[in-house]
Amino acid sequence: MFRRFDIDLSPFVDNDIYLMTLRVEGRFSREEALKRLNNAGVAPSDIMGMYREEENSPWSALLHTKNRLQMLIHHR
Repeated sequence: MFRRFDIDLSPFVDNDIYLMTLRVEGRFSREEALKRLNNAGVAPSDIMGMYREEENSPWSALLHTKNRLQMLIHHR
């Protein structure tokens, strides 16, 4: 069953939250999405939370910092 969690986004009002978000394209379970993120170099400790807009939509992973996302992008 899909569960939606409310995330308080107020700490990010001054930050661009999109610069901290990775999207896992495809229709996977949460566990498979986490596995794919890990294979791409994202450690579980890098992830603040995960969400998807609908039950069968792609997962989005919100990282703790936008710097971490930039490091991942530049090291590919």
